[in-house]
Amino acid sequence: MDDDGENMPLWLHWPFAIISSLVGMVFIVIIVTSSMAQLSTSHWDSTMGIIVDYDNFCDYNGEETHCQEDVVYTYIVEGDTYQNDVTNLGWTNVEYRWYVNREITLDMITDVTNWDSTNDLQQIVDWFNYNSGWGEEHEFTVDYFMSACNADEDNIDNEVAQCVLDVALDEYGYSQGVVYEYSEPEDGDQAVVYYDQYDPQNSVLIPGWDGIDFGDFPMLFFAIIIPFVSLITARKKGTISEALNQFKELAQTAKEIQGGMGGSGPNHVQSRARRTAGGTSRERSYNSVINRLNLHSLQKDEHAIKDRIMDVFDLTPTQAQSFIQSEHVRLTLQLGTHPMPPMPPLSDTTIQSPVQNEEQVNNNQMDMMAVFASAMEENLEVDSPDSFEPKPLSSGMSYCEHPGCNVTVSNTDFRCFKCRRTFCYDHKGTSVVCPECS
Repeated sequence: MDDDGENMPLWLHWPFAIISSLVGMVFIVIIVTSSMAQLSTSHWDSTMGIIVDYDNFCDYNGEETHCQEDVVYTYIVEGDTYQNDVTNLGWTNVEYRWYVNREITLDMITDVTNWDSTNDLQQIVDWFNYNSGWGEEHEFTVDYFMSACNADEDNIDNEVAQCVLDVALDEYGYSQGVVYEYSEPEDGDQAVVYYDQYDPQNSVLIPGWDGIDFGDFPMLFFAIIIPFVSLITARKKGTISEALNQFKELAQTAKEIQGGMGGSGPNHVQSRARRTAGGTSRERSYNSVINRLNLHSLQKDEHAIKDRIMDVFDLTPTQAQSFIQSEHVRLTLQLGTHPMPPMPPLSDTTIQSPVQNEEQVNNNQMDMMAVFASAMEENLEVDSPDSFEPKPLSSGMSYCEHPGCNVTVSNTDFRCFKCRRTFCYDHKGTSVVCPECS
């Protein structure tokens, strides 16, 4: 159980602990309630009743035998006749046939009001010899019991008779609960009925502790210990909220895997491009250049894309080719793949009005130059390329104020509430302040 608890993930361990606790609680309530009800019968009144229907049948399936006993009896209390079929109130049914054969008394065998000779003891010995079924060669004698009880044949009393009975019970196995042959209850037999004096219709044939199967106690123990251990081990591994988060992460991973296996065409490539479009600040810079130059309209013509980049930014063929060879650019523009509809612009600022004055055109050109310079650094493999210097930024644009970062930012990017500095997506704070101020 300990190994299973260690190997079981947290998101499974907590549900198992909760379910086992609920099931264990149900078993505890049922067993305890039924046992208390059975113990209360020891204080009930008793009367003589009649067994009107007795059935006992067993199912032999080759491996184990399942027996079932049905007893219907009637009894009279204060002139009213009642009928019932309840043997005991314990959680496990105790068979009445074993109870009546186990409770063998002198009164059941013969009248022992007066004992004055060994002939009276012979009645007890004959009763056991008859019910044992062992045959004449194994029958006991009165002398055997007299010797076992150290009794004097001239002084036979109730005490000697009780000793003979106890020895006989032990010899025939009745004291160990083993009955080799006995008389099963039959229709019409008398039976002692124990009934509730306040509600006579509630009755049993087996009262008190005799109506409780001691096999119920191991079940009660496991109903307590299994949920208890499960809750302790689950709490040691983590909290319920951590288990929920783990399950959410697993569900998200499964959803992504299912989506990855289910899509392999243009829609799948487009969804990947759109997911990566919102990833790093460098990828957003690539997307900004692609949208502002409307490179999607060139129908995946790599030469036309290169010519437009060289014309707008006045670049060399090597520099333009470096931009095109970016994995993100090739994925976004579908270079070498199936056509894909143009990506939507990242923000409203990327959509330009058809009618612009000369100052707006110049500002946009300078913005694209700065963004393109940031996007080119990875493919040129230099921190500050000497062959390409960005033009001054237009109004409203600046660089990320994180040390060593030259990604362009605008008024819409993250601004620290405390120091009022502007940062790019990768270096923004997790709250309203930047990492340095936090």
